[in-house]
Parts: sequence; C-alpha cells; structure tokens
Amino acid sequence: IWETEGSLKPLALSKLPDFKVISTNESDESKKISDDLTEVVNTDMKSRQRRAVLGMAFSHHPVYYIGVIKAVWDYQKNDYDFIIVHPNNIVFDFYCPSKESTDMRVVAEYLPITPKEVLMRFPEAKEEFLKEFKKEKNIQVEDIPEKAMASKIKIMEVWFTWFEQNGDKWERIEGVLWKYNKVMLKKMKNPYFDYTGKKRLFSYKDNKKE
Repeated sequence: IWETEGSLKPLALSKLPDFKVISTNESDESKKISDDLTEVVNTDMKSRQRRAVLGMAFSHHPVYYIGVIKAVWDYQKNDYDFIIVHPNNIVFDFYCPSKESTDMRVVAEYLPITPKEVLMRFPEAKEEFLKEFKKEKNIQVEDIPEKAMASKIKIMEVWFTWFEQNGDKWERIEGVLWKYNKVMLKKMKNPYFDYTGKKRLFSYKDNKKE
C-alpha cells in the first residue's frame, strides 16, 4: 500500500491544472492585468513550497478521506500563505446539504498552541483565560509554572455564518471566533474581506451576491 501511494502522489502532482484570471472589463489594460495575474498565480501554485503542501494533503486523502489546506495571512511576508491542517483537527457542519465548504454555516479547527501564545494573541482575554486554564489543569498557585505555560493546549478557531437584522432587511455576517473551553478569546467579522471597498449585499433567499 505504501509503495502504491508513493507512486500515485508524483503522478497526481505532475499534472496540476492551470488557473485563468478573467476580467469582466474588455479594455486592453484589464486584459493585460488578468494575463499578468494568471502568470503569477500559476507560478506560485507550482512552486516547490505549494507542491509540498499539496503533496501532504494528497497523502492524507486516502487515509482520512479528505485533505485540508488552509489559507492564512502571513504578516511577515505581507502575503497569503497556504498551510496543511491535519484532518483530525477539523470539525465540519454535518447539517450542510452539500459537500461544498461555502455552503457550511460552521467550520471549526482545533489549534495546538501554548498558553503563552494565547496570551500574546488575545491579551484582552487574559484574566478569563488564565482562570479557566488553572481550573482545567488544577493549578492552585498564583504564578503558573513556566513548564505549564510552554505545554501545548488546544483552542478552537470557528468560522461561521450568521444573520443580523438591519431595519427591515437581514444582513449576512461571515465571522470568526476563538475560544478555549467556554471562554471566548475573541470574535470578529471575516478579516479577509475588504469592508472599505465596494459594498456587497447578500440575499437570504438565494444566497447570491446582488
């Protein structure tokens, strides 16, 4: 089985599809920008780093029946990056009527992280988090041992869809939250959406952009 899997992986990665960026504007400038973006996207997707991530996801698929690749924003590179997520750390919306992730109301991930990193990322939830952490680990002393602060725990990162009423209309909200047990570390709207750009409204009836 291992040898068969080893032969299938390079075959699958040797024929990666080409992506095509298409502009709705017929001007020459827009077409040139689309062609340039097409070249950039295809070059990036076929890089050694991207192929390594795709290879790991392909290896997970036969065992876990799914491969998970997550898009994240790398603040050091000031660009998107793609990382592999172990399928055992993902929780899907089992009420979803289709296999499409965009139709899911909830997609959650268990994030392995140290308590010290939690305090660095979510300083506003420090008091509640430490109280819950001490309770779970049965720590009685005031100062938590450094070893405990460096040991991995799991928090949940939950991407969800919700609706808020705005006058006589309903607005679709795409959000994300982080929680440790019952402690809410942070909640916000989708940070990857350009809220300062063109306003987009969603119809609750047909779930399409208007």
